[in-house]
Amino acid sequence: MRVEHALGSFFRMIRPTATPLFPTLAESRKLILHFRFVAQSLVSNLSTYVFDTAISGNFDPFLARLSSSLNSAEVEATFSDVFALAKSHSRLLDDILSACLLRSGQRVAGEVLRNALELILEFTVVVGERYRGRMEEYQAAPLLEDIAKKFFVKMAILTKGLKGLADKNGSVIMALPLQGSQTGVELVRKPTGGIEALHHLLVRLDLGNWWSMNKA
Repeated sequence: MRVEHALGSFFRMIRPTATPLFPTLAESRKLILHFRFVAQSLVSNLSTYVFDTAISGNFDPFLARLSSSLNSAEVEATFSDVFALAKSHSRLLDDILSACLLRSGQRVAGEVLRNALELILEFTVVVGERYRGRMEEYQAAPLLEDIAKKFFVKMAILTKGLKGLADKNGSVIMALPLQGSQTGVELVRKPTGGIEALHHLLVRLDLGNWWSMNKA
């Protein structure tokens, strides 16, 4: 949420009607436009993935299974007792945690993602300092370039790590359709899973192997 608000402020500071932040440094102007596009893409895709795939993609099928208990034709899909329900709910929460890179075994990937988001905040802070006139062009430009380079490196590491995690379940996840809409969930009625769901995140973040090919 903080990053989303920061990017909103970022946009307002660099919009065409605002005073140019780097009137004499063309490369810096290109950098902030490029960085904002990439950062917005990351945050937007990550937010959509968490809510639509990691959470709804697992929780909606679970609710559908609960609802099926009202249909006598789907007795096999119901829970035998409250303990079976609790066990299934526990697996659901585990899958959501895994899909969100919050398990202890995913600490490295989760930390890289958090670092990337922190770098977006740092970049926005420097842009804000320049916007308020607290930094000169020659002071802000190298800082922004350094933060951007660190961010691009983190993203390359993140996508490589996600690919490694996804490849462990490649034979399964490649057969799954991408889920991110209510219609998709209703048609499939299968949970996106935990580690398996990372394939969806990887496709959202690195479509066409953009980061892997070092185009940043």
